[in-house]
Amino acid sequence: KYIKILLIAFFLINKCIHSQDPVFSQFKNNPIYLNPALVGEYKLRLSCVSNNQWFNIPGQLNTQYMSIDGSNKKDATLVWGCSFLRNSEGELSLNTNNVSLIIGYRTKIKKHLIITFPLQLSIIGKSIDFSNAVFMQNLDPVFGNINSNNFIGPSQSYTYPTFSTGLNFSYLKNDHRVNYKIDFGGSVNNILSSEKEGFLLQNTVNNPKFTFYSTFFFNDKNFYRNSIFYQQQNIFKTLQISTDFIFPTLKNPTFGLIYRHMFMNSNLKLMKLLVNIIW
Repeated sequence: KYIKILLIAFFLINKCIHSQDPVFSQFKNNPIYLNPALVGEYKLRLSCVSNNQWFNIPGQLNTQYMSIDGSNKKDATLVWGCSFLRNSEGELSLNTNNVSLIIGYRTKIKKHLIITFPLQLSIIGKSIDFSNAVFMQNLDPVFGNINSNNFIGPSQSYTYPTFSTGLNFSYLKNDHRVNYKIDFGGSVNNILSSEKEGFLLQNTVNNPKFTFYSTFFFNDKNFYRNSIFYQQQNIFKTLQISTDFIFPTLKNPTFGLIYRHMFMNSNLKLMKLLVNIIW
């Protein structure tokens, strides 16, 4: 009976290993990472974000992101931007460096409606340090000491290019009493290219990412911003809804509330159900 269960589980296991790009909670504070079509909203803008997770364990997850973008005209213009992302995780020092260049065109198609269309080129490099890997033969059965590791991986780094694009619509209205702005659009990342499946394998995989969002800015005596954000990459999905506001009468403190839900669809759930039925 046990052999039957193991055999069925083996044939039902999905051999694909899925992963996703870093997801920031404050996605509105790094707009180019959200969608390259948000480039050039200001004459010049600099954004920096740092995200540290699981810092109480060895090999924590650290992500830093920096971008700069700008434009030269207000209504119809050529917009530009560049960004750098570094992600480090695990005791094997798995590092990912992403350098991106963006160029796009923004134009006013109606009195209050502006559309932006960009093209982003990214050069992504990954590296890993196998010298920190621990294998069973490196452990002493009595003292548990870790002996030196002589393992040499076939490839400890690789680089590949990828492309991204998107579309953003901005509706702006200003008068002497109130002004507001609505941004909505989406992006497709990691297209027209394939990346290696890993350091030990030479297979390539497609890893596209789809993002959709809408943000409403309202400025009367106070400033309000409400956003909804949905992203899908492989089997992973993320939904975020946020609101924040600023009171100038209180020397500009910012208050906000964020709801975030991450979920995934996987064939492993079906395998677990079938194994339970057989059991």
